[in-house]
Amino acid sequence: MKTIPAEVLETAFLCDTCWHLPGLAFRIYELARRVSHRTKKFYPSLKSLAFYFQVSESTVQRAKGFFEVLDEGPFISTVYKVLSHEEFVRKYPDQCCQKEVFAWSDDPRVDPLGQQFYARSGGRIKFRTSDMKGLRKLGLSDEQLLSEFERFFDQTWPNGYSGKCYSTMFSGRFVRHIKGKQGTKLQTLRGAAKKSHEAKEAKQWEAAAPEAALVVS
Repeated sequence: MKTIPAEVLETAFLCDTCWHLPGLAFRIYELARRVSHRTKKFYPSLKSLAFYFQVSESTVQRAKGFFEVLDEGPFISTVYKVLSHEEFVRKYPDQCCQKEVFAWSDDPRVDPLGQQFYARSGGRIKFRTSDMKGLRKLGLSDEQLLSEFERFFDQTWPNGYSGKCYSTMFSGRFVRHIKGKQGTKLQTLRGAAKKSHEAKEAKQWEAAAPEAALVVS
């Protein structure tokens, strides 16, 4: 039976019994679930299972499933409780794969701004989670980012084209565009601050030495 720490593997689908149980194990589990749908108890003989699936008894013994032993003893069939996937998760947490969450997914765990980018672009642009984290670090408001996104989208998105590769490229280009604008703005602010500081120093110098200032001028 396949198990893996939850943080290790992300997939396109939600975890279920079929992910854990390969081949024969899954077939036995499905049979057990159907037969025991009322009592949740399954007590077949090894021989009957081997005959039903046309495999050896040793093969059946190696097939592990979502079962919990309720009663066993010599010369009697073992009674199993058939566990649902939900029961298995409660009993053995952190053993499932996780569905990958995207920045544009309709999922409460994701950044709502990524969902708005996706909606504003008509479902064309899909921002990765890493892109959203990079944008958030810039300290801009949602309104500022959305306004700039709409302007950038209208100016650069080619009409009639919605290729997946271009969608990924577009999101990266937008992030670089915003960072570039922030860098330019920061340089402008630094330049203005420097000029302001120089002007302040000049005024202080003039106030302290007005006669020297007149001679210099």
